Amino acid sequence: RYEEAVASYDKAIALEPQAEGPWYNKALALANLGRYGQAAEAMDQVLAINPQNGRAQDLRNEWRELAQR
Repeated sequence: RYEEAVASYDKAIALEPQAEGPWYNKALALANLGRYGQAAEAMDQVLAINPQNGRAQDLRNEWRELAQR
């Protein structure tokens, strides 16, 4: 059901692109699908909105490493 979640978050993002939550949750869903590169890109959007989100920074870095394997 993660694919459905990604689609739902995309709809929320389309309505309010500067909302941090949908980007964060989309990133988590993508990571659960094993799509680490896309998850890291979504987390980049979280960090563009809120650069102080340390958890987002950690997850993005972890996923970037996993995407390169």
